[in-house]
Amino acid sequence: MTSGESFEKSVIEVDGVQFETLMPERTFSIPVEPLSPDGNMDIPVQLGIRITNNTPMPFRFSSYGRLTPELMGADSQLLPSIFLRIRRLKPKESYFLLAMPEESITFFPNARLIWSKRVHQLKISIAKGTGGYWNFDILNPGEYHVRFIYRNENEVDRINDRGQEGTKPTLLERLWTGRVITPFVKFCIVSS
Repeated sequence: MTSGESFEKSVIEVDGVQFETLMPERTFSIPVEPLSPDGNMDIPVQLGIRITNNTPMPFRFSSYGRLTPELMGADSQLLPSIFLRIRRLKPKESYFLLAMPEESITFFPNARLIWSKRVHQLKISIAKGTGGYWNFDILNPGEYHVRFIYRNENEVDRINDRGQEGTKPTLLERLWTGRVITPFVKFCIVSS
């Protein structure tokens, strides 16, 4: 965190577009006793980004490889992440949401808090739209902060929803371009 950043600010606006980190539930209780017979735990975490288009023009925003999560510990240090690709997903039109003027859209990538008894490791895993997961090791209960980097460099993207050879790809236009770092949101992991 730089000296100019604040944990109190919840929204950042760039060129008339607002970006906000969403995390409705912010306290996660990790039981001392295992949740399942095998001693593993898997808790869904609702984590995402809200984008509000305050410009007079409609824009598309994409969850296809445009969101990169960052986690920070109580010591104000960013936690290292490991990206594991499960498979390569093809872009679909549903990954490119259209936000009309004064309209908001949200992206909630699949996120989970996972305890693996085999390796005695607690981690948070956040899906990437192209296939795979960002994994962050969380060593202890405590306070953490999360945010997203949204980055898109192309005003146009191609999709082929049918996936059949010989079909023409569809061009999606009016993609918002730019790079934004959303404000951090604090969450806590406690032992129960």
